Amino acid sequence: SRGSAVPMIIANYITDKLLGLPYTDWSTNQLSDFKNQQKQYEIEFNSKSPSESPPTHNLENYCGEYSNPGYGKIGIFQEGDSLVGKYGSLNLWLKHYNYDAFIAILYYSNQTLGKIDVWNRQAVFIQNAKGEISKLTILLERQVDPIIFEKTIE
Repeated sequence: SRGSAVPMIIANYITDKLLGLPYTDWSTNQLSDFKNQQKQYEIEFNSKSPSESPPTHNLENYCGEYSNPGYGKIGIFQEGDSLVGKYGSLNLWLKHYNYDAFIAILYYSNQTLGKIDVWNRQAVFIQNAKGEISKLTILLERQVDPIIFEKTIE
């Protein structure tokens, strides 16, 4: 139930019934709260300005397949001077943000990179002790911590 409003909605409904309180549409209230939180997150996310720090590695070093036992696989590829990802049926453009941090932006295969702003999440590559890119963390769901994907050894 982590990140889900359903248990709270049910608990509030039952409490209202037991106390004989008038009906409250808890689902609508929670949806409104969620939308407000999402707007606030977007404002905070978009207000942060990156430094002009370049990636720590050449783009090809970020490429490869990354996997997580619960979330599956993400493929990262170089397309021109950009990184793109494939996660299930989703296409992601990884727009560089700062050092090894990128912004993963959802796009459809018939769209031009950089022309969409439908869905964006923070994606950060992590280096191992040898300085090689070994992991990718990405915020797939806003109510949970970023998901860690391990790079598959080539």
